[in-house]
Amino acid sequence: MKNKIFNLLLLILFILVLFIGVLQPRMADDFGDLKIFHSEHFLQILSGAYMNWSGRFLRLFLILFSTYNDLTFYLSGALNGLAFFITVFLISVIALGRIPLLFSSDRLIFLLAFSTAWFGMPALGECVFWRDGAVTYLLPMLSGLVFITPFVLWYKSGKPSSRDNLLYSLLIIPAGIIAGVSHEQVIISVGFLMGLWVLYILFFNKDARKVPVYLYAGFASFFAGGLVSLFAPGNFKRMDLLTLHASLIEKTAKQAGDFIIYVLGYGAQNLWVWLVVILLTAFIISSAFTRERINDFILWLVTALVSILLVILFPLGGQRPMYFFIIFITIAFTSLLGAKPENTAFGNGKVKDIITAFILVILITDCTLGLFSNYYLSGKLSDRQEIIKAAEGKGKIIVPAIDFRESHITFTSDNPNAMFLESNIIVDYSRETAYRPKNVLDELKVYLKNKTAK
Repeated sequence: MKNKIFNLLLLILFILVLFIGVLQPRMADDFGDLKIFHSEHFLQILSGAYMNWSGRFLRLFLILFSTYNDLTFYLSGALNGLAFFITVFLISVIALGRIPLLFSSDRLIFLLAFSTAWFGMPALGECVFWRDGAVTYLLPMLSGLVFITPFVLWYKSGKPSSRDNLLYSLLIIPAGIIAGVSHEQVIISVGFLMGLWVLYILFFNKDARKVPVYLYAGFASFFAGGLVSLFAPGNFKRMDLLTLHASLIEKTAKQAGDFIIYVLGYGAQNLWVWLVVILLTAFIISSAFTRERINDFILWLVTALVSILLVILFPLGGQRPMYFFIIFITIAFTSLLGAKPENTAFGNGKVKDIITAFILVILITDCTLGLFSNYYLSGKLSDRQEIIKAAEGKGKIIVPAIDFRESHITFTSDNPNAMFLESNIIVDYSRETAYRPKNVLDELKVYLKNKTAK
């Protein structure tokens, strides 16, 4: 009975995350994407982006889908929620080196990983649920995790592989290409892991385990896609336009400042708390740390640092580039919970049940508040859009600011002209500083206050 209740709560959490994605309204660059993809031929967009902005082909194909019509817009939102769930599932797979038992003994591991990524992300709504942000961060990172999972499972199995069939090669080749043309930080971090894989095969494969042909095929396809993407002429133009023109020392200092602000500072009240929870859980209800766990932790910690090297060289600033770092950090700490089934089956202890129930309640409460936040904002933006469209032809108009208390799950933009590009109206509105709740309880107080005020 207890197991069924936990699984029901997990299902509720899954449904809430899907609907949060559906109800995230169009914001900022979403409107620009809509205008561009409806006014230009897709091949022109691909060529123009590659020559003048970046080699992130995956992003362009995903935007093409989300901007096709209203149905695909809402569907892409649901898929973003699903993609986040799959991301956390693959975090668990990679950290454990096996397929986790999500609805039984490994459920707590999944929830700890989910909580760390969910609460520890400095720009969760912007990177996961905002359509333009998801195609730049969430989905490229997911493509990288999908690609490296077969390599991790092969390495962790410790057994010779007989899977040299054509089907595996046909699946991993497009996966490698997609990961290669997804995002520069994915290319750098996954490329680092591929380099370690090559070194292992050449110098440390003591048992001379047979390396499956499909892994070689995947490596080659990722390498090819990465070269095409990294050496896009648009990358150099974009970096020259947007980055800080300064010495390497100054760039490093700036990125270190951003790191402290957005990870150690702004996100500290969430990220580091959940990392401590993982460590305490590992000590309380799991076996002692092994050399294998420590080695895995160091590997993913270093990979997390590698993922932000490119940002140090070309500091664009902001919270979003930390997304990849947070995902790899989550893998690192989750790996401490055990690499083998006999070490990760926590049993049916009361401590496990209390922690599981606590995390599920916190997550469901936070998601419910985020869902209401997105729903409320969607309605207000729809009303505002009607005001703007009704004023078409009147030149510049004044639109009142939306009285909105922002959730960390909801992405909002303070640029009204970017939000309404398709109306061809110059929009201005009175500025109000958005109030950011400090935590779940604070959000609940704000929500109840707004409901009472109505």
